[in-house]
Amino acid sequence: MDAWIAEDDADMRESAGRGVRLFLDTGVLLAASASANGASREIFVLAPTKGWVLIATPYGLAEVMRNLPEFPPATTTNWLRLRVQMLSRSSRTAFK
Repeated sequence: MDAWIAEDDADMRESAGRGVRLFLDTGVLLAASASANGASREIFVLAPTKGWVLIATPYGLAEVMRNLPEFPPATTTNWLRLRVQMLSRSSRTAFK
């Protein structure tokens, strides 16, 4: 349930050649949707200014949708706003 962020994203960007790509799992996506104050949401706040690409698998995105009814309604509203920042990639192509 963790997102990995390179400590030195300039080096990571150079080595990746296409910018920093962060794979976010279901736990991070739900936490970001449920709370505006946590580290998971901060990833979404920082991503546009840092040039980070946020990635989740189609399975992970579907899992978020399955779990949203367990949260307060505002979580779904937040998720819909955050979702537009995400790319969906299969686990085999997420980092190619």
